[in-house]
Amino acid sequence: MRPAVPNSKQIHRSVFAAARRDDVAGVVQAHRQSLLAVDFFTVETIWLQRLYVLFFIELGRRRVHVASCTPNPNAPWVIQQAR
Repeated sequence: MRPAVPNSKQIHRSVFAAARRDDVAGVVQAHRQSLLAVDFFTVETIWLQRLYVLFFIELGRRRVHVASCTPNPNAPWVIQQAR
């Protein structure tokens, strides 16, 4: 019985996929000091109102910055806060 030998397309795909994963990890490591993550969390007020809080995380220093909060987040508001 002969061992299964992968064809050239299978080899190319696996090498390319591994290189792509390494490239993404390398890019994140190289630019970690300048990358930001952004997300929302909610806060319930004493008057039972829900506020959405926008915050940023500096990945390099692991610092959290609270940008602002609003009861109705929409795209223009988020864009303005990001500036």
